[in-house]
Amino acid sequence: MLRCRCYLSSIPSGKQRLLQVDEFYGALLEGRSGVSRIEGFDAGDFSTRIAGEIKEFTGDGYIDKRAERRLDSFLKYAIVAGKKARSE
Repeated sequence: MLRCRCYLSSIPSGKQRLLQVDEFYGALLEGRSGVSRIEGFDAGDFSTRIAGEIKEFTGDGYIDKRAERRLDSFLKYAIVAGKKARSE
């Protein structure tokens, strides 16, 4: 039996400002998403060439510049998301 898997998770394309809930929802209603050809790394060895990526992310106001250069992208996302959640 052939099994196919598809994982969908999308964040609108653009800068961090689109990560706000109301703007995210508006972008979804307009049909905009962050799903496109993979640009973050060479996907030539993989069968999938399309994915959702967060492009042009900055931790301005949440992470100091020195720490931002040293942190992995996923840590930056977690820190900013945690600080935003705590402030709301």
